[in-house]
Amino acid sequence: MEYYDSLSFRFEKAVELTLSFFKTLEIYLFGEQSDTLRTRLLRLQKAGYVGDVDFWISARVLRNKIAHTYLPNELKDIYDSVVRLGDEIIREVKELEAKLNDLP
Repeated sequence: MEYYDSLSFRFEKAVELTLSFFKTLEIYLFGEQSDTLRTRLLRLQKAGYVGDVDFWISARVLRNKIAHTYLPNELKDIYDSVVRLGDEIIREVKELEAKLNDLP
């Protein structure tokens, strides 16, 4: 359980941090903040900073599921999803970093 707790905690923080950064990036690029996460992600996607909006929505849903799951029989599915989405988050953030290095 310790390994699962550690991995899921880090996944939760990675999702929260990235989505928070998207809010800051949106304000930097457009001078205003969207009312919803989906609107923010769509706006950043059009600007070329976010790849797949549905990916980030599903990462947020999984983050919320982790925070509210207490049944041991659900942990394997959650753990598998964390590993899969975690790899994708790392790839997405590296791509974002490369794009941000080109900003003036």
